[in-house]
Amino acid sequence: MPQLNQRQRVEGPPLARAVAVDASAVNRETRTVRLSFSSEDALVPRYNWWDEAWLERLGHKDDEVDLSFIDSGNAPALWGHDRWSRSSMVGVVEKAWIEGSRCLADVRISQREDADSLLTDIEDGIVRNVSVGYTISERTLVKQNKDGPDEYRVTSWRPLEISFVPLPADESVGVGRSDDATPHRRYIVTTIEETKMPNPVQNPPAPQPDVTAVAAEAARAAVAAERARTAEIQALVARHDLGEQFLREALAGADTIDAIRAKALEAMAARQPTYLPSMRIPVDQQDKQRAAATAWLLHRGGERIDVKELDGNNYRGMSLLDVARECLQQRGISPRGMTNTEIAARAVAHSTSDFPIVMQNVMHKTMDAAYLSIPFVWREFCAIGSLSDFRPHYRYRMGSFGNLAEVKENGLFTYGTLSDAERESIVAKTKGKLLSISRQMIINDDLGAFIGLTREMGQGAGRTVEDDVFSLLLSNPNTGDGGALFNATANTTPGGHANLNASGAAPTVAGFDAARQAMAVQRNVGGTDYISVSPAIWLGPVSLAGQAKVVNEAQYDIDQSNKQNYPNKSRGLVQKVVESPRLTGNQWYLFADPRISAVLEVGFLNGQQTPYSEMKEGFEQDGVTWKIRHDYGVAAVGFRGAHKVTW
Repeated sequence: MPQLNQRQRVEGPPLARAVAVDASAVNRETRTVRLSFSSEDALVPRYNWWDEAWLERLGHKDDEVDLSFIDSGNAPALWGHDRWSRSSMVGVVEKAWIEGSRCLADVRISQREDADSLLTDIEDGIVRNVSVGYTISERTLVKQNKDGPDEYRVTSWRPLEISFVPLPADESVGVGRSDDATPHRRYIVTTIEETKMPNPVQNPPAPQPDVTAVAAEAARAAVAAERARTAEIQALVARHDLGEQFLREALAGADTIDAIRAKALEAMAARQPTYLPSMRIPVDQQDKQRAAATAWLLHRGGERIDVKELDGNNYRGMSLLDVARECLQQRGISPRGMTNTEIAARAVAHSTSDFPIVMQNVMHKTMDAAYLSIPFVWREFCAIGSLSDFRPHYRYRMGSFGNLAEVKENGLFTYGTLSDAERESIVAKTKGKLLSISRQMIINDDLGAFIGLTREMGQGAGRTVEDDVFSLLLSNPNTGDGGALFNATANTTPGGHANLNASGAAPTVAGFDAARQAMAVQRNVGGTDYISVSPAIWLGPVSLAGQAKVVNEAQYDIDQSNKQNYPNKSRGLVQKVVESPRLTGNQWYLFADPRISAVLEVGFLNGQQTPYSEMKEGFEQDGVTWKIRHDYGVAAVGFRGAHKVTW
C-alpha cells in the first residue's frame, strides 16, 4: 500500500484538462489571446484501465512545471486536440509563464479564414473553453481516502499544446479521451522513494518474496515494455514521416514514449509543411439570390432545371414584377410608394437592380438549351475548328516525303524533298440580332413571350450555321488549287479532284462500291502515294435516305434478281446515314470521318460554339436590350475525303 509523501514515476499517454477563456484578453490587432491553461486549484480525477483511480493536482512551483517546450514559440494551438491535421492547427503559443498558482500563455491565432472565425467566436464569448495537453513524470501521494481515490500532487509535468474545445474534456470515461489518436494502455507506476508514517502497532514481519521470481518477472516486463515502446515509435515515425534519423535516435535513447511524442510535435512544428496552394471562393449572397431568381423564372418558362433548385426558393410563385420588386429590395431600395411603372423602370436599370442580370441569365440558359436541342446534321460530316480573330486562317496539307531510296554498298544517302503544300483559308464572320425587354413586358408578366423569343433566337442561330454549311456545299465552291470542290477531272491535272460521278444513280450496292473505290484511289499532295481514305458517312436528300439505309444494312445484294446467292459487298460501308431536307433532287455524297480527312470546316471565334450575348440599358426606349451574336466561318478545306454522285 502506498505511503504518504511517497514519490512515484508515472509513464502513460498524454493527459488533458480544461479551463475557461477570458474573452476580454483578446487583442484583435496582434491576433493574440491571453489565457490561463492550468491551475493548482483544480483537482481532476484520473482513471486507469488496470490499476486504481487517483485524484490529480498539478503542482505550479518553478521546479514542478517544465515550460521549455510550451514557451519555445513552437508549441501548437489546436482545435480539439487534433494533432494530426494541419487544418486543426489554429495558431501557436508565443509565450508561457507561471503566475502564482496558475500557468498563463499568449496564443497567436492564424490569419486563415477558418481560424479568423475562431478569433471572432472567442471575442463574442461563443468559444469559452480550452484544454491543455501534457505529460506527467512524477507524482507524490498527499492524501489517502478510504471511500474514494487517493490524492496525488504532480511534482513534475510538461505541457505540450493548448487546444480550443467546444466542451471540456470528459475525464470520467478514461484517461486520454480527448486524445483519440493515443491507444489506451496501462500506466506504469514506479516508486522512487518513500517516507513511512510512524506506526504504533508492531506488525509481524512480512514474508520475504522470492528474489529470483521477482527478478524474472521484472525482466519479462522490461522486455515487453521495450517491445511496445519500439512498436509505438515505429508507428509514430511512419504516420508523420519523421525520417530515419528521428527513428534511430528515438530507439537508441532512453526517453519515454510520451517524451518522444513531445519531440515529434516539436519536429512537426519546426518543419515547413509542403502543400499545394488552394483558393476557396465562397458563394456571395447576391449570387445566390440571382441564381434562385433565375431558376424560378426558367421553371415558369418551361425550361428544365434541377428540382433541388426550387427547394426553399424564396422566389417561388413570383411574377416578373414581383421579382423586379425583390431585386430592388435586395439592393436596399424600398419600392414602397412606387407605382408598377416606376418599379419596372427602376428594375431595368443595371445600376440599381440585379433584375437585368437575372433576365440575362434566363436568356443565356434558354438560348443555349435551344441551340443545342436540335440535332443539326452539319456536325456529322464537318470538322470543327477555332479561329483567333477575323483575319483569314489557313489550313495546310503538306506534300509527301516520298518512299525511301536504296542505298548501295558504300553508297551515299540522298536527300528527299517535300512536294508543295496545299492551302485553304477560312474567315470568321459575325451574325446576330437584338432582343429587348421593356417596362410593359415586366408589368404584363410576359415571361412566356420573352422565353419564346429567346428559344427562337437560339434555334435560329443553329439554323444559320446549318444553312451556311449546306449553301456552301451546294454552291460547289472553288478550292485553293482553282478547281471546283467536286469535279470529275483526273487529279493528275491541275485543279482535278476526281471525286464526282455525274452519271450515277440512286443508291445501289454497285453505286456504293464505285464511290468507295473512287475515294480509295485518291492520292496525297504531289500525287506520290495513295491515302487510302474510306467513307464513314452517307449524306443525301430525305427521299433517298431510306434506300441508302437498305443498301448499307442489307445482308444480300439487292441489285441482283437472285439476291440470296450474292452477299452485299457494301454492307456496313458507312457508320451513319444522314439526311437533310436542304438537299433535294438527284444527288448524294459519301464523306470520310472529318477528324481523318476534313472536307468542310466550321470555325468558331475563340472556340465559342454557342451564341454570345451582351446587355445594354435602353436609351431611346425604357428597357434593356440584349445583343445576340454568333462569330464563325464556313469553308471548304479539302476534297479527298468526299465523293459526290449525281445524275
